[in-house]
Amino acid sequence: YWNDNWYTNFCCRLVTQLAMNQKNTINPEIFYLIYDGDCLLCQHIAKATRLRKSVQQFELINAREHHPLVTTAKERGYNLNQGIVIFYQNHVWGGAKALHRLACLITPINTFNRVSVCLFRHAWVSYCAYPFLLYLRRILLWLRNKKTIKHA
Repeated sequence: YWNDNWYTNFCCRLVTQLAMNQKNTINPEIFYLIYDGDCLLCQHIAKATRLRKSVQQFELINAREHHPLVTTAKERGYNLNQGIVIFYQNHVWGGAKALHRLACLITPINTFNRVSVCLFRHAWVSYCAYPFLLYLRRILLWLRNKKTIKHA
């Protein structure tokens, strides 16, 4: 009896492990942003963000896809249903800290980025607003009939 689900899971794990072995270290010069690709709010924030020129490379990672950094974030104790995770310059930030870090690196070239910088560059605003943003995320997922991240 051949179990296709077992085979698929095995292949996904194998590919992830091979990718981690090929990229055993995280490039500290690349700004990795892990976000929920099914959340409209998260998508908008991730895709509308323009970072300063000091950030040479920027990589968006959908937390719903099998990616080595998603696995790494989970292994480091980050719950991807509780918000974004950033890997940059040998540091990892999650949730409100990640939102604050993102605001500190945003270039205020458009209205969305200007508002984000003004609000979230203050750590206390990020910490106060973050629970509301998580609640808004849950509502948006519910309205779109989407589930939370299973492997978070």
